[in-house]
Amino acid sequence: MSLSVSGNRLVDGMGNTVFLHGVARGSSAYACLSRGSVFSGPSDQASVEAMKRWNINLVWLSINEDCWLGINGAPAIASGANYRSAIRNYVNLLEDNGIYAVLDLAWFAPGSYLSNSHEPLPDADHAGALWSSIASEFADDRAVSFNLAEEPQRNPDGSFTLTWSCLYNGGCYATCLKGGDCPAGKSYAAAGIRQLLMTVRGAEGNGWHHVVWIPGIDSSNTLADRNGSWLADSPADPYQQKGAYVQFFNDGAGSCQTLSCWTASWAAVAAQVPLLAGGFGDLTAGGAPACRWTPILDTFMSFFDRLGTGGYAPWSWDVAACSDPSLVTDSDGTPTRYGAGYKAHLATLP
Repeated sequence: MSLSVSGNRLVDGMGNTVFLHGVARGSSAYACLSRGSVFSGPSDQASVEAMKRWNINLVWLSINEDCWLGINGAPAIASGANYRSAIRNYVNLLEDNGIYAVLDLAWFAPGSYLSNSHEPLPDADHAGALWSSIASEFADDRAVSFNLAEEPQRNPDGSFTLTWSCLYNGGCYATCLKGGDCPAGKSYAAAGIRQLLMTVRGAEGNGWHHVVWIPGIDSSNTLADRNGSWLADSPADPYQQKGAYVQFFNDGAGSCQTLSCWTASWAAVAAQVPLLAGGFGDLTAGGAPACRWTPILDTFMSFFDRLGTGGYAPWSWDVAACSDPSLVTDSDGTPTRYGAGYKAHLATLP
């Protein structure tokens, strides 16, 4: 297997267009801290077979910075070499079954604070070391791709407002969000996406150059506003192997929440590079057991289907409260009411 960018398409080693339609798996961001394992739930052949029965060809895999690096008190049983080996083996298993993987920097924190939450921007303290390590670990893997930062965002208390320059160029300070080990409002130096991209390219050396996904602002829902845009401001990739990453949860996080906005804003980006929705769902649909598939999600996926470039991976293939939201009730792939809608849509795809 291989995955690369050709114009605004993803292609395999034969030059055939690849359209990714998969699921996010988030437990690898948190299980390593509290459950003594890298994943919540199995990561074996039987669980992958369940995904294949849904017609899934992508797993969006959340990475915990401290667990990968084995720092800041992350439990040794599921961090460091043990964590890296588990992720490596799972990616190998997915690829052996014809499923691509995206490694996504999801949970991170500055300094000596434990990465037990998601902060507004990757930290300058550790994010570079993480991406250097990941790019080296997967240097010979032509099918895996990298998402450099999940959900870049402002701080709701007003202590940090995210700008395009801060996101892409760094040299700025973010403030920690409420709920993590890092105290709410504490200032920390952020790593810019340009720096992380160049770190990946440097660690790859003269080998394979992986597809790298570049986020927008406002939880990666906004790709353009009056102050800047993904097309104008995102860092150039010397190997032209970058795509755009977006999210949509119908919750008002970001300015692009409607088909008219996706058509006016996102489609312009997708005309230039692949566009991947790395996480989507409808958080207005109610908690378990009321959560359900809603018409806006069909509209969302149909928009991507028409584009035919990039793809999507809804949240999430983890057995959890449906308000999370969770697609499945068990590792055998039994769908929730929410998951049933997605499974039905996947059945219509090649």
